[in-house]
This record gives sequence, C-alpha cells and structure tokens, in this order.
Amino acid sequence: MELLQFIKLIGKRKQTVATVVVLFLVIAIIFTFTQPFKYASETKILVIQNFPQGSDPYAISRSNQYLSSVLARIVNTNLFYNEVINSGFNIKKEYFSQNVEKQIRLWNKTVSAKTIGDSGLISIKVVHLDKYQSDQILRGVNNVLKTNHAFYHGLGDQVAIKTVDQPYTTDWPVEPNIVLNLMLSLVFGVVFSFSLIFLFPEEKFSFKMFFSRRKGFTGEYTNVEDIDSEKEYDQSKNFDYKIRKYNPSEV
Repeated sequence: MELLQFIKLIGKRKQTVATVVVLFLVIAIIFTFTQPFKYASETKILVIQNFPQGSDPYAISRSNQYLSSVLARIVNTNLFYNEVINSGFNIKKEYFSQNVEKQIRLWNKTVSAKTIGDSGLISIKVVHLDKYQSDQILRGVNNVLKTNHAFYHGLGDQVAIKTVDQPYTTDWPVEPNIVLNLMLSLVFGVVFSFSLIFLFPEEKFSFKMFFSRRKGFTGEYTNVEDIDSEKEYDQSKNFDYKIRKYNPSEV
C-alpha cells in the first residue's frame, strides 16, 4: 500500500482511530487512578574530606567518588534501615514488613540514593503513601548519614557530610505519573490504530463510535463515513425531503 493511499484510508477510517485512542485513554485512566498515590521527599548531601594542601586533585576527586558511592549503597541495607527506624523520628515501623526479605525489598522501593558524578554529591529520594512519613524517613536518613557515617568508611573525622539541599516534599503525587501515562496511552493508541488500519484495510474491521441519523423512510442510523462525499449526502437529504413532501395520501 502506497503512502498516499494509506493517508486517504486513514481519513476514511478516522472514527476507527478515534475509537482506539479513546479506548487506550480509558484503560490508562482506569490503571492510573486505581494505583495508590505516592509522594516524594528529596534532598542532596555533600561528602567532604580533609586533605592536606598540595594534594592531587584527581586523587581527591576519586576518593570523594568512592566514599559517596559507598554511602549511597549503604542506604539500601538492612543495617541502615534499622538505624533509621531507631533514629528518633516519627517513622511508622509497621509500614514495613516484619519479614526481613520483604522488609528490605519495600525499603529499597521507598528509599533511593544515587551519586552525582564524581562531585561527592548524593541525591536521596523517599517515596511514600503519606507525605508526613516521607518527610520523616528522609530526615532520619539524613541524620544517620551525618552522625554515623564514620562507621561505614573508617576514616573518622577526616570526612564530613553537609546538607546542600534542604529536604522538601512534593505537594502532588509523583507515582503514578498521570501526565506520562496519558501521553503514552495517546501515542500507543494512535500507533495501534494506524497499524490496525494498515493490516486490515477492509471496512468490516473498522470501529465506529459516532453515528448520525439518516432521515428517510427506514429511520435507520447511517454512519457519515459511509457516504462518499458531502455533495452526495446533501443530494440524498434533498431527495428524501421531496419524497416526503409529495405524499399521495395527503392530496
């Protein structure tokens, strides 16, 4: 099938495109709004080492990258989880399972930490169903990293951690991503409908949501797409009107 023919076919089957797109949007809306909404709290911390003057800048950079990487990985361990839970913040422990395997799996879904290049920066994000709990968990993570970081790297007072971005919590849910889900459903709906039309160009495979009433003797509903042209449609209406106007029973 040539491109021009395909474009003309899409024009004739535009209701099929609309039906499929609306169907995908409805599925996306149902899927999105049946998921639990989660809020995010985020912060950034900086790992700083005390080096004597004249130290090699490359060695400093590599050392900062190593330390920040170690601390970022420690965040997702069961040991770190226990320290955060017992850090004195108002964190509901019952949110996490008593089973250690399920507990750490949910903790890893809730808290994430990643390094930013070789700058020594660590970005920390907490996602939770409750905004207040999200904030409390993030503050607990920050507190443990600041006060107990030496336990994980063994360099003692040579390393310091400072908060460069104060913790903040989003006002709107970040999961599920409503805008992204709707945009993807729109794109997939268009692609799927075009593929359907290309593979099955016959009229019997078309989907029709919208119908217009065809005035005539039968009173049946006729799809506007079944009429070849607007001119033919107008002529058919005029013809029906003339027949109805000349009614022998009324003479």
